[in-house]
Amino acid sequence: MAASLCTKNPATRAQVEAIPTPAATESYQPVSYKDFLELLEDVFNQHGMFIDSERYGLSNEGNQLFGVWTLMDEDGNPIMASDGKTQMAVGFRTSHDKTLPCGIVTGGNVFVCDNMMFNGADDQVVRKHTKNVLRDLQAKIEMAASNARPSFARITAEVEALRNVELTDRDFYYFLADLLRTDAINRNLFGKAASLWAKPPHDEFKGRDLYCAYNAVNEALKVSQARDMAGRHFGLHSMALKWAEENTPVATA
Repeated sequence: MAASLCTKNPATRAQVEAIPTPAATESYQPVSYKDFLELLEDVFNQHGMFIDSERYGLSNEGNQLFGVWTLMDEDGNPIMASDGKTQMAVGFRTSHDKTLPCGIVTGGNVFVCDNMMFNGADDQVVRKHTKNVLRDLQAKIEMAASNARPSFARITAEVEALRNVELTDRDFYYFLADLLRTDAINRNLFGKAASLWAKPPHDEFKGRDLYCAYNAVNEALKVSQARDMAGRHFGLHSMALKWAEENTPVATA
């Protein structure tokens, strides 16, 4: 399938797999992008999850890769949350310049806009490019695939909780300030997210709540470099959950 916008430097799978793999050394055993993607796809297929759509981004002259697959079942039906708005997704990153280990995390993809939802504390698989990397990576991907469905249920429940937190414009700017302080966004993304909050590109995000704020930032993150994508999404999700915990109204009898 053709790649749609994923990061600042989108690429197709063919372009990704054509990038040469650096030579191995005694201490460094790089995994080719092709082998990494094929292993990931094979394991998820064995667990009844198949690629529905795929997006890739490259940084540093192709030496850093980030990608997202949305997933469908063996009958070709998208694997969706109960709200019918969020599709199961798997995100992954790796590199050919020793800057990023092989990393995999399961999460969600908002159906209307391709915004991604990943919780860095939940079922994240990481393996450095060292001896026996492929053997160990397969076992770790097996674990991630086994946990993918319960992880997806958790993250969609977390995101649903954001809808219960109302925000004023002033609150939103405080939220952005917290994201900036923790390096989840930079100053350019601050401005872009503010513009998207003021003029949401989708009707679903015109509300004034933490879910719409989350998606304004999420939309802004699409211009990030591949090397920054996973960390920024983890930071956004973590801060949104913190805000939800601190600001969700207490139920009264």
